[in-house]
Amino acid sequence: MKILITGSEGFIGKNIKKYLKKKGYKLISPAFRELDLRKSLAVKKFFTKNKDIDCIVNCATTQQINKTYDDKVNEYNLRIFFNLINFKKKSTKLINLGSGSEYSRNSWIKKMKENYFGLFIPNDSHSFSKYIQSNFIENSKDNNLYHLRLFGIFGKYEDYRYKFISNTIAKAIHSMPIVINQNCIYDYIYIDDFVKILELFIKKNPQKKIFNVTPTQSTDLISITKKILDILKIDLKIKILKDGYGRECTGDNSALLKTFPKIKFNSYDKSISFLISHIKKNKSLINFKALKDDKFLNYAKKIN
Repeated sequence: MKILITGSEGFIGKNIKKYLKKKGYKLISPAFRELDLRKSLAVKKFFTKNKDIDCIVNCATTQQINKTYDDKVNEYNLRIFFNLINFKKKSTKLINLGSGSEYSRNSWIKKMKENYFGLFIPNDSHSFSKYIQSNFIENSKDNNLYHLRLFGIFGKYEDYRYKFISNTIAKAIHSMPIVINQNCIYDYIYIDDFVKILELFIKKNPQKKIFNVTPTQSTDLISITKKILDILKIDLKIKILKDGYGRECTGDNSALLKTFPKIKFNSYDKSISFLISHIKKNKSLINFKALKDDKFLNYAKKIN
């Protein structure tokens, strides 16, 4: 089987590429400088030369700069998506990565099911682009299209400057103050669990097209931080700037587990321990100044 991975230089794409390569799949993963997926003629030419692609895993999205998207993020994401749709063979499966933000952040409720989709329209451009992609796949007659909604995801190679779990681990390792804007409940899936679930969609052809891909057990930011400090055996004070809880970001995974009942998720203790080991091994690569600038915390204050 030959698989095209788009966005393979990003956190999720990089992990997918490494996993599928180990599993023996034939992969093609052009970098942005090699193939600009926003350009129709370039994508058409690419598929003309690569007619034997069996599956596309679309991780490509407009890159964030300091947690801010380009003003044209909606247009760019949709151009990428529809170029892939238009020029792939009908027999080629496309697995598109979505987001829990498609349900609209301002309207999130506890453990959202797939049928909650469409009741509210996302306000931000990035989420709106994912909303349109999801809506298209749901209503398409093409049975080779799948859309996997992720809520929280973490693991090796994620950007520790902006991702909460890696950011907190890096700070703890450097004995830096741990400051949380406000506690929130999240569904965080470990990247190693996700890539195994993705492979199931590569191999199988479920009748349902849209799935929440999220663990059964939710957690919260304070619990995650305490786990990190406990595993590292470090005693640091946790400062919370705002009382109470922010809006919960969790999804119902019953459709996923009904389709693939043998799915197992690593516990948060185990997966966080794996990530701590990875970050400790690469401690020298951590930019102390970037941690001190704390753009993640500033972003959290802004969205709240």
